[in-house]
Amino acid sequence: MFEFNRFTSPKTATAWSGAGVGKPFGLTLSTFLHSIVTLIVAIIINITDANEPGNDYGEGTGWVVMIPGPAIIFLWSIIFMFVCKFSYLSPALTLGTYLVFALGLIAEGIVTTILYTWHNIAWLPSIFIVTLGLNCAVFSLYSGIAIHKKARVKDIALDNA
Repeated sequence: MFEFNRFTSPKTATAWSGAGVGKPFGLTLSTFLHSIVTLIVAIIINITDANEPGNDYGEGTGWVVMIPGPAIIFLWSIIFMFVCKFSYLSPALTLGTYLVFALGLIAEGIVTTILYTWHNIAWLPSIFIVTLGLNCAVFSLYSGIAIHKKARVKDIALDNA
């Protein structure tokens, strides 16, 4: 559907050949766009509903709970897009990084759900935060596939030597 090969450096394309040459940029773009949507929803909810008198543990709690994870993913995906295009984006690096991000975002989404009451809409960003965590988990899954397929190709080449 979309061709991301031109946004991938030759070194990155070689490293990701087992999972798909365009996968790293496509997955990075996916997390980038998802983090933008999550940040927009979290900002709107924090401005409108999260600071209602009965819905907050203290002034600014919503900002502290809902914003850090998506903001980190937003900044990190910008960096990874440039690394993917102009340098070498290692599958091992993305596996570790996005696995940590996935676990952190899912925990952040659960905390966001628990902190706010259900009669208001202040818990809504937690859905976007958890799905962003799942998006990061998919990225780490494809990183694992790229590592496994690359290692398998090496083993086959050594067996045939």
